[in-house]
Amino acid sequence: MTTTVARIKSATIKFGTSGAEDASGQYINVVIAVDTSVDGGDLKALDGTGIPGTLTETWALTGSLIEDWTATDGGFYKWALDNAGTSVEFEVIDTTPTTGTGAKWVGTVQVAALSANVGPIDATTPQDVSWNIVGRPTYTPPAPPAAP
Repeated sequence: MTTTVARIKSATIKFGTSGAEDASGQYINVVIAVDTSVDGGDLKALDGTGIPGTLTETWALTGSLIEDWTATDGGFYKWALDNAGTSVEFEVIDTTPTTGTGAKWVGTVQVAALSANVGPIDATTPQDVSWNIVGRPTYTPPAPPAAP
């Protein structure tokens, strides 16, 4: 496997069917995070054979976003409030490549309402967000341009 350094220059994050809610201008960064644990550990028989524990994965879509609750339409803040408690499709795409396609993650998140940070005065306050991903997201690696 060749080592490649991921340097993102641009990306999109969209929610809903066919990416109806484009939040790319809200997010400063996005992390498709996984937390793993092994339940039960190894159970060993007297002869040394064993039963492995069960691997559990918990996925989350986390990141920091720019608050927009002062937008006249309520912005992404209102969208999250209106969709809180529902499961919504998401896609994150690395749009850095100028040829071919960038890496892509697709899945379903459980939307939760966002906090509203009122203050400090004359400052932009990014908000950290973490929404549970239902199951495991699908990852599609970048692809080179099609051959002529």
